Amino acid sequence: MGIIDITERCERKTASALQADFAHAARVAMLGELTASIATRSISRLHPITINGRWACGYSIAPSRIGLKCAN
Repeated sequence: MGIIDITERCERKTASALQADFAHAARVAMLGELTASIATRSISRLHPITINGRWACGYSIAPSRIGLKCAN
């Protein structure tokens, strides 16, 4: 019976687990960026529709809320 050194095997397992954790974190970060991009584009395209809908229904919209400046 002899002594078996398993240090190198344990280091490889730790390194592969660390690499898997980094890969997962990168995928989650990319998913967050994609979600934010889609949300921003959707909101920017829907904003004029809501403004026009409110105007058509007779709701008063403050010009400052839609970025207009009133000329006095």
